Amino acid sequence: MAPLGPESQTPILIQSRGGQRTPLDGARLEESLHLALHSVSLSDAMLPGEVVSVVRLAARNRLERRVAQGEAQPFLTVDALGELVEEALMQMGHVALARAYIL
Repeated sequence: MAPLGPESQTPILIQSRGGQRTPLDGARLEESLHLALHSVSLSDAMLPGEVVSVVRLAARNRLERRVAQGEAQPFLTVDALGELVEEALMQMGHVALARAYIL
């Protein structure tokens, strides 16, 4: 498998609860973050894109570790992706938004 560095074109695969694996859809993730922002009455047009960038980097780092451990086709579960989003939001100081995103 090719390296999963930020410049890599290798998709970050996300496995649904039903078992289907699809590439991470950054636009869909941004939209869900916009909805979470709206639900807590916040307005920050740039934040969802910033969070997606942080999540992509964290996901690539996690998958690279799995490749180094011998996994041939690493992927993240949808739940693991949600945890990465939650961690990114909390590290960026958006605890209420992290809670809204989870719900």
